Amino acid sequence: MATQKYKTLRRYEHPNHARLFTFSTYNRVRVLSRPRVAALVLGATGRACVQHRWDVLAYVVMPDHVHLLARPRENEPNASKFLFAIKRPVSYQMKQMLQGSDAPLLDRLTVTTGRSPGFRLWQAGGGHDRNLTSPETILASIEYIHANPVRAGLCPSPGDWAWSSYAQWMAPGDPVPPGLPVIARDRVR
Repeated sequence: MATQKYKTLRRYEHPNHARLFTFSTYNRVRVLSRPRVAALVLGATGRACVQHRWDVLAYVVMPDHVHLLARPRENEPNASKFLFAIKRPVSYQMKQMLQGSDAPLLDRLTVTTGRSPGFRLWQAGGGHDRNLTSPETILASIEYIHANPVRAGLCPSPGDWAWSSYAQWMAPGDPVPPGLPVIARDRVR
């Protein structure tokens, strides 16, 4: 009997609970630091929010993982479908990009399951998912998300990291650059 190699994640679907999602690249390959790939992640996030009726509260795209704090607008949210709508198109587009240019990285992200090799951008399993209910916990999570690049030594200040919602939080009246998810500040409560 085959043993399971990754932890399954049980999701607790509660309407109106904010959700802190963390999902990582396969074997923590640092591919998300490429601007084009980070832009793919954020573009897919924005589209998934519209399609599945979620609001983004905060995000950061790190070189090998993503933190996303979001809140559903539906009474019967489905976090798995929401995350699939983010991860699947990014994986597909990433594979297309690599097939034309970066064979070593494509090899690192190719796994053999069963008899045939397949591309895997994301780590198997559900990642990390946490329901947040209080405004204090949500605000603390936003601070954690924005400080992540600084803690990792990637930049001296949260505002220096391009792939974060920090700028939207600090300057709420400024226009949001095209392709970035719009933060729903009013949904923190």
